[in-house]
Amino acid sequence: MAGADDRAVLVTGVSSGIGRAVAGALVARGVRVIGSVRTAADAEAFAALLGPSARAVVFDLRDAAAVAAAAAEARAFAPAGLRGIVNNAGIAVPGPLEHLPLADFRDQIEVNLTGMLAVTQAFLPHLSRGGRIVNVSSVAAATAMPFLGAYSASKAALEALSGSLRRELRTRGVDVVIVQPGGIRTPIWRKAGAADASALVGTPYEAPGAEFRQVALAAGESGLAAERVGALIARIVLDARRPRTRYLITPHPVTERLMRILPTRLLDRLIATRLGIRKG
Repeated sequence: MAGADDRAVLVTGVSSGIGRAVAGALVARGVRVIGSVRTAADAEAFAALLGPSARAVVFDLRDAAAVAAAAAEARAFAPAGLRGIVNNAGIAVPGPLEHLPLADFRDQIEVNLTGMLAVTQAFLPHLSRGGRIVNVSSVAAATAMPFLGAYSASKAALEALSGSLRRELRTRGVDVVIVQPGGIRTPIWRKAGAADASALVGTPYEAPGAEFRQVALAAGESGLAAERVGALIARIVLDARRPRTRYLITPHPVTERLMRILPTRLLDRLIATRLGIRKG
């Protein structure tokens, strides 16, 4: 799929973090990019950063009409179609599930799961045979951390949906790949760490919730550079002849894989110890 090509790659959530890194990696290799943002100001910043090879489209994943309008705009920018779709945009809603407002939970699922499907449905007709869809998941899909239940649920469901989509799209010659980042320097974890925790004051979650916020902030400051993920996704879209169905990229791959094979009760105890959670 490498070489001269007038087709573009759609990347959602390019205002910062992994999405912007993916877009930068693709443009650096001479690939045209359509990047989604949520505000006109972000669109201007994206265009100024990457130049005429990139086009920003403005939409919120929850706005079906705006997503459809962006797909029509993409046709004008890339009439030859798309060679890839990178579903990266997402949010992380933190908090213990006992106290999490259901509206916030619904918002988490609407953005990270339903929004991903809405974008895929809208742009899939423009994806060429042999094209790639890369869905950005998280290590949280495999290891359900406390205080990230809504986020973990959205990413686990995204992976299940990705598997079904991959098997269905064999009929179109389109492959679907999951990328599982963990410990990446992106704003999403700074936002999670800075979330209002006043509702937890006086509850059993107050102290471990504060420790979780420190862990989230540390992950946002000391993880891998987003450019590492961007380069990986660019290779998956452009170079990999037979890509794996899932890629794990994290500063601590051995630890991450160990967490997935430890007895569940042992892992429960280790996580509880780390966050200072005492059994009631």
